[in-house]
Amino acid sequence: MEAAVANVPTLDELKLRAWPEGIPTRDELAIQRLPDSGRETVRRRLAAVLRWTEPTDGEPRFDGAADAATFAGLATSHFYQLVRDWKARRSVESLGVVGKAGTKRRSAVSDAVKAEISTTIAEVLDRDPNAGTNAILDAIAARHAGAPSRTTLIRMITEARRERRSGSFGADIAFDSAGLDLADPEGHHLRLDAVVDVGTGVVLGWVVATARWGATGYVHAADAALDGLADLDLEGVSVADGEPDVMIRVRSGDAAAERIFGGTGLPLVTPNGIDRLGRIIVDAIGDRIGPTWLGVGERPDGVSFRTGRAAAMPEISSAMIDTIRETIDRNNGVRLERARQNGIGGSADSDGVRNLLRRVADLRSRIDDDR
Repeated sequence: MEAAVANVPTLDELKLRAWPEGIPTRDELAIQRLPDSGRETVRRRLAAVLRWTEPTDGEPRFDGAADAATFAGLATSHFYQLVRDWKARRSVESLGVVGKAGTKRRSAVSDAVKAEISTTIAEVLDRDPNAGTNAILDAIAARHAGAPSRTTLIRMITEARRERRSGSFGADIAFDSAGLDLADPEGHHLRLDAVVDVGTGVVLGWVVATARWGATGYVHAADAALDGLADLDLEGVSVADGEPDVMIRVRSGDAAAERIFGGTGLPLVTPNGIDRLGRIIVDAIGDRIGPTWLGVGERPDGVSFRTGRAAAMPEISSAMIDTIRETIDRNNGVRLERARQNGIGGSADSDGVRNLLRRVADLRSRIDDDR
């Protein structure tokens, strides 16, 4: 811990790291309104969350979440909450230090109303753990007048999904694809194709691919997931019996999807609206991997997932691949620990998942290598 404490960057350095394109005016004003003690709290918490979620080369590492929480001046459970809030919305408010004279800003929507809405969200998810965001928003609109903004509601829904008691590992498996603000050497947008255990949020396997790969990336991700599954520590985690339910999320008009998965009986789903392609991955690991934005839906080459505007895309590098791997490994560790705390324990037999992954990985013979 001594090395971590001895190397705390200045607040200006941390702001540049957190917002490389410039800190939003709202956040800068929030910091300026704080007393010196409040700014120091922002500095410590921002340093902790960045070091935990986006470590840089040569930076001291925390021994674990408890170490990071102590560094930030928080209880471990509060630190986990701070990290989730930060991933959901990168702002000073997410650090829990805002408002005049260091006081926290009061919301225009009362805590009682938010509690009622949270109950509605929980009830919908109890009935259908895979309920779409639009379905949950419809249920809120039908029951609650004067609800918060749509953005706030979506954040509450995302948080509710993350905070729910962990489902059994291996009950539901999703193949999903999220966009990356990265490009290949030819300037094509890259995507993160991954196999996700929906119940726990664990990413079993992944591959970085161009959009032109289509569902081909899922075959390679399944192959990687076979190795990833062997490395997972499922001791104390409840594992579902039998074969998992599976959802293969693909783009509309993806010719590779039909060529590869046609006739296999594996269900292809074309997501749209709020729950569009990539939503399961972003819900599991957040919208940033190191300095790189991770987004839902699709964008043309050269258009940022973060801003929706034309932007120069950094080229993929081996260092970035390492950052993706470290981020996913760290996320998996947190997810499995939560599963142990919230689950009922049980067998660590994951044969159902393994059989599914092998079934998909064996489809490599259907891949057209002339991409």
